[in-house]
Amino acid sequence: MKKRVNYEKVKELALQGKRVKEIAEELGIYYTTVSYILKSFNIKLSKAQFNEHVFDNIDTEENAYWLGFIYADGCISDNGSLEIGIIDKEHLEKFRKFLSSKNPIRTKHYKEHTSYSIMNKSRHLRDILMSYGCTPRKSLTLKFPSMRIFQDSSLVIPFIRGIFDGDGSVGIDKHKNCNRPYPRVNIVGTLDIITNCLKYTNIENLVTKYGNNNYYETKFTHSKAMQFLNTIYNNAHIYLDRKYNEYLFAVSLSN
Repeated sequence: MKKRVNYEKVKELALQGKRVKEIAEELGIYYTTVSYILKSFNIKLSKAQFNEHVFDNIDTEENAYWLGFIYADGCISDNGSLEIGIIDKEHLEKFRKFLSSKNPIRTKHYKEHTSYSIMNKSRHLRDILMSYGCTPRKSLTLKFPSMRIFQDSSLVIPFIRGIFDGDGSVGIDKHKNCNRPYPRVNIVGTLDIITNCLKYTNIENLVTKYGNNNYYETKFTHSKAMQFLNTIYNNAHIYLDRKYNEYLFAVSLSN
């Protein structure tokens, strides 16, 4: 008996970023059948080795977070490539898994540290990111995205967490006259990014020029630092482990 094919299911799997072979194997149908159905929907599968549709809608904590992280540490090229290079290999593994990417993580050794990077190329992904305001050569011009891109307003918090994990720092300092430690937070970026990060975490703080370019920074300590850290990390499910552990240490000091 001839197997009945669910055209909509084929379409759904294709829009999830699955390739012809994967769709055929999952549904138990021929590759040619999958290709025919996709052609009837006018869907052309990309040659991208990852799910290039993960940011089509910002509707989860995970894709809101990674969008923020790309805002901070991602490098987008005109040809459609997206590259992230950081010192935390395990965090890139998380990103690779999020993208369902088959592309390798590259290692670069320097005198003082080792860096890791991953590159994924897709014009569709580039166009989506650019529609959110994340453009090539963005470092000095980046603006906070419109709240309209978030399916729920609460997703702005994981987005800010992503920015902070990329372009922020958290540490523990001590007073000169006593040994009581206290938390310190520092964020660098464009003026628009920083002021909106403060706005949506309900922090009022001075923002100052950082260096000679269009870069700014804000620093705060004690209760302001804990308020900010609690806002972005409390009940979080995706984060940079290194900074999250600093946050947990700061929490332990305040108890």
